[in-house]
Amino acid sequence: MVVKDLQPFTIVDDEGFREFVNKLDPYVLPSRKVLKIMVSEKYNKAKEKTMEDLQKAEFVSLTADMWSSINMDGYVGVTCHYITPEAKMATVVLGVRRFYQTHTAQHLMEAKALLMAEWGITSKVQCMVTDNASNMILSTQLLHLRHVPCFAHTLNLIVKKALDQTPVINEIRQKARKIVGLFRSSCKAKDKLVEMQGLMGRPTLKLIQGLTRDGTAHLTCYSACSYLQEGLHSRCGGYESFRALALATLLDPSPANLLVDVDSVNMQSNTLESIPDDVPPAGGLTRVSIVEPIPVQQHQGLPLS
Repeated sequence: MVVKDLQPFTIVDDEGFREFVNKLDPYVLPSRKVLKIMVSEKYNKAKEKTMEDLQKAEFVSLTADMWSSINMDGYVGVTCHYITPEAKMATVVLGVRRFYQTHTAQHLMEAKALLMAEWGITSKVQCMVTDNASNMILSTQLLHLRHVPCFAHTLNLIVKKALDQTPVINEIRQKARKIVGLFRSSCKAKDKLVEMQGLMGRPTLKLIQGLTRDGTAHLTCYSACSYLQEGLHSRCGGYESFRALALATLLDPSPANLLVDVDSVNMQSNTLESIPDDVPPAGGLTRVSIVEPIPVQQHQGLPLS
């Protein structure tokens, strides 16, 4: 349980766990100290077996990353990938080490070189995959290895740069973050969201800010808004032909300042089709919000306040 489920060593001191084990099979549980020794022995055996497998591999590749914990402690991790004699892909974590030095390329190179030597694969490494940070790239070059940029990180940088250079999208991203923040900080808003998803016959989903570090929080909010919008369209046949992505706010008009004002959207082509005056808004909701920069035109038959 400690190894597979990442349970703490203190689990053997928990009264409920001890009673549970005793009911299954009377057994004297080891102390925390003994348990640590048992885990270390198991790790050493697994490491010996993995090193034997690595010696059989002709070539290996590495992936490396660096990050800081919530307490701002630096860590560096290195993973090894290789093909077994049975032609199967294999991956092993060489180590996740606390990094006390400054995050320079030289210090990173030394840490990676130590791990490679410890596992006896220095001469077998063909390339190293890292993010596009300059210190990670240079540390790979200092090891005289081929550097392969992480595709996901590269793609993220491209998308983020494109979004940052598009003012209209930036404004929508900011509003999307505020909308998500509202639902995460208001119990009333959260309960109303759950209620409306139930009325639409949709699974209950939550809005999350997503990976704000990478500037993708707005994608999560937009996906959820689009998801709810599909359910709204399916319930309102009179609205199915509209291309504008409109979503009822689900709340009182009080959070109206968080919404995209229809009048502020660039009114070009692709206008809303004619709406009969006798078509009521869905569920009695009386406010809509444009969540995608598709040009729309306010129609007199669609109440907005």
